[in-house]
Amino acid sequence: MPTQTQPQSEPLDIAGIDKKLQKQFMFNGFFIALALIVIPIVLIPSQMTLAHKFPALFGWTQTGPKATTTPFNMYPASQTDLTHVYTSLPNIAMDILSAGVIMFVFWTGISRINAALIGYARDFASRRQWNDVVSVLTSFNQQGQHFLDRTGEAHYLIAQALSHTGKPQGAQKARDYVVKYRPKSEWAEKIIQQGGSKTGTHLHKTTAEATEAKPKPIKGKRRRF
Repeated sequence: MPTQTQPQSEPLDIAGIDKKLQKQFMFNGFFIALALIVIPIVLIPSQMTLAHKFPALFGWTQTGPKATTTPFNMYPASQTDLTHVYTSLPNIAMDILSAGVIMFVFWTGISRINAALIGYARDFASRRQWNDVVSVLTSFNQQGQHFLDRTGEAHYLIAQALSHTGKPQGAQKARDYVVKYRPKSEWAEKIIQQGGSKTGTHLHKTTAEATEAKPKPIKGKRRRF
């Protein structure tokens, strides 16, 4: 019987991935820009509306002329009341909450992009396209951006790729980073099992080895000369 050949997977290329990443950047960038524009526009009138309804809570004594009911004209007439409103705890809490929403949208977008990068690198590694793995994961291996690799998988793949492309020192640094800063991850365990990290060997020395290294106490009286 003739054997059926399995369909080959679609080849990956950096140019195609660049286009996909550009779309993802634009998609996430749109929501980040929207949050930066919409939240401040909504926040200030909301704060003043609440301050108008609950003046005692926001430190508004209403000593000046009575404010109108239009949100944009609800500002206190006196500078003292205006200062009290802006420095009141409810107002500060709303500022912090709005900043938290913006940061949540920002980091969610960054996390999705990083997850996509690691996913593409994983596919490249399965095809043994090591140069492409390095190209996709370059951002994780730059100074000040290592922390973006939350699980350690990116540095694990970087170490594999650098080893296969003749850069053992860079591969060793990537392995040591995973073992030192992501010690509980599965990628650190793989590196240690493979014996690829001096840091891992040092950190995971067993208690028995440590005990054997200590000198045993001498029993009995010491002999005097």
